[in-house]
This record gives sequence, C-alpha cells and structure tokens, in this order.
Amino acid sequence: MKKTLAILITLAIFGFGAAAQGATNSTGNSELDAYLAQLNQAGSANSSTVLAQLANKFKVPVSTLDTLAKEGYKPGEIMFALELSKASGKSLGQVVALAKGKGHEWGLVAQSLGIKPGSKDFKELVGTAKDDAETIKTQTETKTEVQAESPDNADKQDVETEKSSGHGGKTEGSGHESGSSGAGEKD
Repeated sequence: MKKTLAILITLAIFGFGAAAQGATNSTGNSELDAYLAQLNQAGSANSSTVLAQLANKFKVPVSTLDTLAKEGYKPGEIMFALELSKASGKSLGQVVALAKGKGHEWGLVAQSLGIKPGSKDFKELVGTAKDDAETIKTQTETKTEVQAESPDNADKQDVETEKSSGHGGKTEGSGHESGSSGAGEKD
C-alpha cells in the first residue's frame, strides 16, 4: 500500500510538473503560440540567424539576445518579449523581469503591462507578432537553404558567426583583424 501511494505521489508530482511546463511560455493565444513554436523550431536549426534578424528588426544588440538565449529563452519568447517591450513602452529588461516573476507566462506578462486579452491592443500585438514570427521564420529558412546550396556561403557564415560571437574577425572600429598585427592589411 505504501509503495502504491509513493508511486501515485511521484506520478502526481511529475504529472503536475509536466502540466505546468506545458503551460509555460503561453501567450494566451493558441494561434500565436503555434507561430512562436514554429519560430522556435527555425531557431533550433539556426539560432544565430534568428537572433540576428530579431536584433535587426527591433534595433537591439545581438549580444543582448544571445544573453537571453543563454538564460534559456527560446527565440519565440525573445521575439514576444521584444513585441511586448515595443507595445508597452517598457524596456526589454523590464519585460524579461516581469516574465521571470510570472513563470514565463507571457499572457500574464502582457496583462501586467496593461495589455488585456481580447482588447484591441492585445489583438494588434498578436497580429504584429504573428506577422513578425512568420517573416523571420521564412527568412531564416531561405537563408539556410541558400547556405546549403552554396559552399562559399557556408564559409562566410562561419566568419560572420565568429565575428558576432567575439571570436576572431574584426574588432569593432579597428579596421584590423583581431589577433593580427594589422600590417599590410586592408578592409
């Protein structure tokens, strides 16, 4: 009897944990959640491209988005946090801090920022986020396909990745390759 009870308690704990985990990262809109999941999938195949596109779209440093990714945020979450920041006028840091406090429940974060589900503002946010997620996902897939078709582009991507990660490439503003003397080199 004690063994059965222990098994049931274990299943209940893990079951509730799985249910809570499944609810995590929800925006409160199932269609938008599906778009963000697709963006997450594209990001799992080519994270640096997705983050670079988000940085370009929202005019934030890639390093900021890299930090969020390293903290465990998925590309869809990062994009939605950026959308919430833009819609609310709050900084990305403020939005992320709210997300941490709300267990990454993005619908609750939106409510905390005064964007109520079903409101005009929420519908506009959802529409914009869906469009942005689809655009970035498509651009990522297209870039990935082009890279796969051209071996030269794969080499260029390796150099771009090194530059954006701070390993190799040019140092910002120097005009010289890092780790070199710079003698006789031109841009």
